This record gives sequence, structure tokens and C-alpha cells, in this order.
Amino acid sequence: MTTYIIKTILCSATLYLIYYLLLEKEKIHRFNRFYLLFSITFSFIAPLIHFKTYMVERIIPEPLYLAKNTIQSSTIQSSDLHQTISSGSDYSTLTNFLLILYISVTVFLFCRFIINIFTISSKIRKNKKVTFHGARLVLTDANHDPHSFLNYIFLNNMNFERGVIENEIFSHELAHIKQKHSLDILFIELITIFAWINPFLYLYRNSIQLNHEFLADEYVVYRYPYKHNYQLLLLDKTRKPSILVLSSSFNYLQIKKRIMMMSKITSLRMAILKKIAIIPVVVATGLLFSSRTVAQEIEKDAVVAPVKMNILYRGVSNPIEISVPGVSSDKVTASVTNGTIKKVTNGWEVSPGDQNEIVVTVLVDNKKVSDKIFRVKSIPNPVAIFAEKSEGNISKDIALKTELLDVELKDFVWDLKFTIKSFTLFCSNEKGEYEETAKGNKITDKMKSLIADCKVGQNIVFKDIQAIGPDGRSRNLNPIVLTIR
Repeated sequence: MTTYIIKTILCSATLYLIYYLLLEKEKIHRFNRFYLLFSITFSFIAPLIHFKTYMVERIIPEPLYLAKNTIQSSTIQSSDLHQTISSGSDYSTLTNFLLILYISVTVFLFCRFIINIFTISSKIRKNKKVTFHGARLVLTDANHDPHSFLNYIFLNNMNFERGVIENEIFSHELAHIKQKHSLDILFIELITIFAWINPFLYLYRNSIQLNHEFLADEYVVYRYPYKHNYQLLLLDKTRKPSILVLSSSFNYLQIKKRIMMMSKITSLRMAILKKIAIIPVVVATGLLFSSRTVAQEIEKDAVVAPVKMNILYRGVSNPIEISVPGVSSDKVTASVTNGTIKKVTNGWEVSPGDQNEIVVTVLVDNKKVSDKIFRVKSIPNPVAIFAEKSEGNISKDIALKTELLDVELKDFVWDLKFTIKSFTLFCSNEKGEYEETAKGNKITDKMKSLIADCKVGQNIVFKDIQAIGPDGRSRNLNPIVLTIR
């Protein structure tokens, strides 16, 4: 609510400043009347306008979650709780005081408004009334200048009977009635009753009343071209105050401004330009004081963590991530019980030892925070392949074109390099059985000759395949059995 009130006050101030700088001194009174009423209404509506924008935020869960010191946290929370209760009590007292103040002032202003309405109604009811050009003349015994409210013009009975009230005065008050200026006054008065905290509403009220006089003066000057005589008449009528707060009369506005406005000439081009210029300024003001929220569409990554799959592999550097919520990475260190751990550019690397388990201990400022247990396994054996096959059929042409024996580690978490040290080719035909052994993984010319002698339906077998992995351990790989087609 506080934010809404502040925005309303600032918005009304901005719109009134625009009126004061661009419109008040221009002879565009009908437009100014609309602008002033619109500005008051818009200043209450603009803070309620809501724009919603969307921002996608991707949350990537950390692989290691660490517990906070619950005892220390509880102590801090207990201390904060006492401070919160104390400050909350003070805030509640202040809020109640301001609420009582607001209600009291609002009730006072509302009662005063009702009294003014009752006073006017009483005058209308108790005094003689005469119909005049669609309006009702209320003839009173009070010595006051003519003034109007709604469809009533209040006149001194003796002056009316003697016929000393000028025609220009009648025209002026009829203009107020025909253009329904009293409705504007009632509107701003009701708004002020409930939003009296906004000081700019009183400036709006004065400007609305002054603009009403400009409109009425414009109507009189249009009907009676002797402008100088009317200006002298206005000066003469400023001597006696009006006794009705809500009425339109001659006496509470600055006559100097009205006389100057009668003599002012505003070019049509300038009037149009200023009206057009107001539009983007008002739109920008509305955007400035409207409400905007950023709705975060959180895109989450699912975390599936089976207990039996927390595995590290011996013989290689295993990449892991370590994080402690609310602690910068430079304050986090780690140690292991079975192997070594080191910090690298993209995280941490763990090299397990020979045991089947390894415990990663996380420390913050050299104080232990949490442990994480991993199982340790050896790297599985890769599969030997020839022409991308480990079994099945192969054409003789493809077999003769293939130069190397290769290995692949299927479905492993990251790529590892294996090197074939030696292998043996075995094949048989009508002439007998033949074997040829080679160092490395290259197919020799002798092996290609043996393959060339094989016929359709005969097998070629690569066996005794020896390979060394990144852990330095020598492995016996699966034989490759292929049938010539």
C-alpha cells in the first residue's frame, strides 16, 4: 500500500508538472479541462497497471550437498527472532497511529463536505427561486456577488429586483451551469477527502477552478465583444467573498490571470503540437509508475542418484565437482583416504588407490564440513573390433581394405584411450590351418595374403589380443570371429 501511495503522488506530480509547463498558459481550455480530470484519474490507475515479463532460469543441482552447522544456525535464528519481534511491535504501533490519523482526517473532511452540501441545499430550499434561461435563480437576502452550483445561480434579491446585475454576470454563471463545472468540483472534492495525503490534489483543484473561469470568460467574451468593459467589471466584483465553498464565483481566483488569458492568442499549430506532444509523455509516465514483475520460469534438471552407482575408477583421474552453498570456491579444500585429489580448472580430479572404497572429505577454512563415500572399481575391458565388427559376416573386399585392428569402450562415462600391443590372426582352408602374429594393431601383408586365400563361408579369427589402457594394465581382449561372405 505504501508503494502504491508513493507512486500515485509522484505520478500526479509528474502529470501536473507537464500541465504547468506546457498547457496552463495556453488558450486551450477545453483540452486542459479534460487533461486535468484525466491526470487525476490516471495517477490512481497507473500504479495498478501490471506488466509481467518472463525469464527462464536453469537450475543445475550440485553433485555434492553439504550440511550447515545447525547449532550455530539455531543460535543466530533465535537472536534474530527477538529482534524481529521487537521491530515488528514498533512497526505495528506506528501503523496503527497512521491509520487512526488517516481515518480521523478523512472523517473530518467528509463531514465538512456534507455540511457544505447541506448549507447549499438549505439556501435553495429556504429562498425564493426563479427560472432563468434553463437555470434556477436562488434569490437570497445575503449581500454577496452572484455564484453558481449545479443548476442554481445564487443572487442578492434586492439587486435582482432593482435590475442592477449585469448581463455579462448572468452569462458567466450560465456558462458554469451549461458546461457542468460543478461536477468537476464535486469530483475533485470527493477525491481529496479520501486522498488528502496527496498535496498535489490541492494544486489540481485550484487549476480546475481557474480553468472553469477561463471557460466562462471565453463564453462571455464570445457573446459580448467589449472585452475591456468586462475586464473592468471583473475587477469591481472581486471585493466581496463568496460564502459557498463548492460554488463557482468571481472572488477566489486571481483576476490578473483571467484578464491576461482573455488577451492571449494561441496559434492553432502550437495548440495541436502541444496536444500531440502530451500523448507520448503521458504514456511514458504511465509506464514509469506501473508495476512490473519478472516471472522466473525455472527449468530444473532432474537428479537421480542410485546408491550403488557412486563409483570412481582406479588408474585414471576421475573428474568430480565439489561445492558448499554460500561459500566461495577458493575457501573450499578437500582430501581423500585412498588415493589423491587435486584441484583443476573445471573442478577436481580424484585418482583412487587399490582399495575398494574412497572417502572424499570437504573442508572450509580447514574445518571439516562433510564426507562423501565412493566405491572404487577397475576400468572395464574394451571390445576389440575389425572393420567396426567384433563378430558376424564380412565381405572379403572390406576385410582386405581394413588396415588396423581397433578397440572401443562401449557405454562408458568418458572416452579413454586403449593401445593394442599384439594380436594373432588364425584362418583355415583346404590347404590347412594358418596363424600369423603381429606387434601393434596394424594388419600385416602376410595376414592380408591369408585373408585373400579364404573362400566364402570360411572364418577368420583375431585372437590373443593384448591391449594396455590408461591405467597401464595389460588386458586380454575378446577374440573376433568373422565369416567371409
